[in-house]
Amino acid sequence: MTELYAGYLLNGKYRMVKPLGQGGEGSVWLALHLQTEQLWAVKIIWKTRQGRERHELDMMKQLHHPSLPRIIDTAEEEDKVFLVMEYVHGRSLEMILREKGPFSPEQVLDVGVQIGNALCYLHGRKIPVLHLDIKPANIIRKKEGTLVLVDFGAARKAAGGTGKEKSRGTAGFAAPEQYDPDGVLSEQTDLYELGAMLYYLLAGVCYVPDGEKDRIPGCPDRLADIIRTCLRQEPGRRYSSARQLCRALGKAGRRQRRRKKKRETGIALLLAAAAVLAAGKGVAEEFLRQGKKVWNYQELLREALCVGEAESFACYQKAVFMKPGKKEAYLQYLRQADADASFTLEEEEKMRLLLHTIPLGGSETYEEILARSPEQYGEVAAVLGMIYWYDYEGKGGEDIGTGWFMKAAAAGEETEGSPAWSVRASLFAHMGSYAARLGKEDENGERENSMRAYWEDLGELLKQDFAGYEYPVTVLRFYGEALERIAFGTADLRKTGTAGKEMEERVMEILAKAGEIREKNRETQSEALEVEYREILNRGNTALEMIAHMEEYEQNRET
Repeated sequence: MTELYAGYLLNGKYRMVKPLGQGGEGSVWLALHLQTEQLWAVKIIWKTRQGRERHELDMMKQLHHPSLPRIIDTAEEEDKVFLVMEYVHGRSLEMILREKGPFSPEQVLDVGVQIGNALCYLHGRKIPVLHLDIKPANIIRKKEGTLVLVDFGAARKAAGGTGKEKSRGTAGFAAPEQYDPDGVLSEQTDLYELGAMLYYLLAGVCYVPDGEKDRIPGCPDRLADIIRTCLRQEPGRRYSSARQLCRALGKAGRRQRRRKKKRETGIALLLAAAAVLAAGKGVAEEFLRQGKKVWNYQELLREALCVGEAESFACYQKAVFMKPGKKEAYLQYLRQADADASFTLEEEEKMRLLLHTIPLGGSETYEEILARSPEQYGEVAAVLGMIYWYDYEGKGGEDIGTGWFMKAAAAGEETEGSPAWSVRASLFAHMGSYAARLGKEDENGERENSMRAYWEDLGELLKQDFAGYEYPVTVLRFYGEALERIAFGTADLRKTGTAGKEMEERVMEILAKAGEIREKNRETQSEALEVEYREILNRGNTALEMIAHMEEYEQNRET
């Protein structure tokens, strides 16, 4: 058995520089490619009688994703297999935690989303790939912040592996079924490991099962609920997919940013209040004078924008009481509630009060009165559809949004002409009828391909003018969702006859439209807008890479 050493020459092309790490199934060396003088990582896997050394080699060659290392070359000697891959410059999350201590909730959310997206790709393949050893030591953070999931030595294709064929992962992060001889490995096994890692990054210690109601040190309630869901002992009680987990993390991130912004605003208001007190009693007297006015509908709407949260909602209640069949009060409340691109449960409850209250002596709700005018009602319903689908912090936003889109589409059929909200609502309502099944298998294991329907609906939606839409962040989230579905649906799209060039053009069209939205709203200096725009650029790059890899694979197969 040949020992490796600094200076060892592999295949006459790669000179070993130094060891980078040692694992149970092999070691990793830093190597210099003599012709290009580039540095690569070389994983050496010792051969065994079972031929398991080719397992990781065959699996990694098929994977292409920004959060996974690229395979450059392979080589083989009598007692070893060599995997030449991208050298990921950076430090592992384990090293970062040991040097700087536990991560902040914001940092943990970022880790969860990035690795969750990588799992969306792995689990979304025709035969899902399970990593089965997710831990801080196996995640490298590059200088620019991108995370890369490494070491696929324990990975398996999802086929219900049990017994000897199972991977035990790493103690402190492995799921219960990895230790159960009768347990079945599934996508939920990876989700457990991701949850265990997020717990470790927050708490600085490994998770020990001791009741699912345990508090997680230094963790906001919403993030704690997400982690506890991942860590449930029974796989069936965890998230159903990595995509569902990513959506929950995205909502928690928006909530976290919203709370941070409120804290900063609160400090500014305290300083302003101090200035008002110092100025004397003139402001209070002016407020009393304003309060004696008899408000009309338009004055109530103007006043709602100039007072505190409780007083503002009281203005909307009075306005709706005065004219329940007019759309303006409902739409302005929604604009104000969703100004931070986050529709909270509290804001939802207030909207329900505006819609579902029955005035004294009446028999109809305000919503039923509004619905007498399909044009007014349809526009409100269409806005609610978008807000629920993309900005709602509660569960089931996509389903609730689809319901409102259906109401809007029905109202649109009774409206003269084809207003923009009616066209959009009809397309989203149709999309909602199959969106939850995109890329998933039915109970018989058959993979339903609804991507063609989605591709056509998306094309029609992109013809709509969103540039003047009053919810720019919501529109960017729609574009981001489209890029994600294209990135992870390239194979399904290809099966429907969609060419790679057509996919590339669609991606570039979406990126251009997102740029227009950002430019038009640049003066607002919205942090949420910038966050979504950066995410769109990342998803666009991912989609273009996935399309390129698909075309490269097809060309290689033909030759």
